[in-house]
Amino acid sequence: MLTSWGQSTPGTSACPIYWGHTVHVLRTPGQPPRTASATLHHKLPDGRILVPGVVSHGTNVVEPPELIAERLTRFASCVGRENIIAGTDCGFAQEELNRRVHPSVMWAKLEAMAEGARIATQQLWGAAAAV
Repeated sequence: MLTSWGQSTPGTSACPIYWGHTVHVLRTPGQPPRTASATLHHKLPDGRILVPGVVSHGTNVVEPPELIAERLTRFASCVGRENIIAGTDCGFAQEELNRRVHPSVMWAKLEAMAEGARIATQQLWGAAAAV
């Protein structure tokens, strides 16, 4: 399930509402500027996956991989390292010609997210982790 709400609301506060349904994967904005330091306050039910947004869809600033890794490890400390997948806050484009950021920025953000996930994987699973 994909959820989306304003940039001023900590999205993870709504998680218990969704877990009561047949939702196994919840993709949610995770890093709005006003709530970037927020953490989960609810335990995930067994077998559920959280995909928090760890890069912003609405700015031309490419997040450093180390910051992305920090965000992922913070969420992992709340829901478990095996229950988290990196994602974007929202889609980069509302339609083909209505993009929020230039495609070169989109790709740079995705590359930074992949590198941040590699760093977080090493931190969470150890040096022997296969990435």
